[in-house]
Amino acid sequence: MESSEIAMYIVRHGKTLFNITNKVQGFSNSPLTEDGAAQAVQLGKGLRNIEFAAAFCGDLGRQRDTAKYILSQNKNKIPSLIELYGLREWSFGGFEGKPIADMWKPICKKHGVSLGELKQNYKKLTEVLGYKELADEICAIDTDKKAESYDVIFERINRAMDEIIRVSRNEREKLKSNRANVLIVSSGMMITTILHIFGQEQYKEELITNCSVSILKYKDDRFYLEIAGDLSFLEQETID
Repeated sequence: MESSEIAMYIVRHGKTLFNITNKVQGFSNSPLTEDGAAQAVQLGKGLRNIEFAAAFCGDLGRQRDTAKYILSQNKNKIPSLIELYGLREWSFGGFEGKPIADMWKPICKKHGVSLGELKQNYKKLTEVLGYKELADEICAIDTDKKAESYDVIFERINRAMDEIIRVSRNEREKLKSNRANVLIVSSGMMITTILHIFGQEQYKEELITNCSVSILKYKDDRFYLEIAGDLSFLEQETID
């Protein structure tokens, strides 16, 4: 009997106001910019022929709006969008809404990492510290004591993934198919953490830019990372 498979298309939300003003954006939210909304629509066109058995997103506006824009372009039956708290970005506590450098600078200085381009700082720090130590460092320097520790983030991720697999299996059975494609929309640091945990050595710390696609497959109770941070769907010409 052919093994069953769940193919997870994991998408980072479109560009937001905080993205372009370099503000910390975790549990806090800012709207998609005009370009961010256009990105999501264009990605939807690139994914328009993929039949999604289920669709999930975090419960933040930027994640929800991106998912809706993507699904609005799909040619197949549109699944109901399921919002999961576990797919939210990390919580950065008292750093939320502040300049990104305020959070990165003290950690970079402590560990001898040069403060470079903002999008590169996270990659550098995860290479030096690892995901657990980085999350716990942010938690430790947050004077408001509201940032999440890695253990809390890890628990959220696992609960969300368990729910995604459960629902996806049920939808796959309804389709009487051995394969189910599912859409997942989350945020940058949460996605890299998911890929680190479940993609393991297959994840090479690729940067996850706005509206990039990572494909994580679940088969025979194992995860396989097919691609990370891919922009080819976003760049596809739309030919009907």
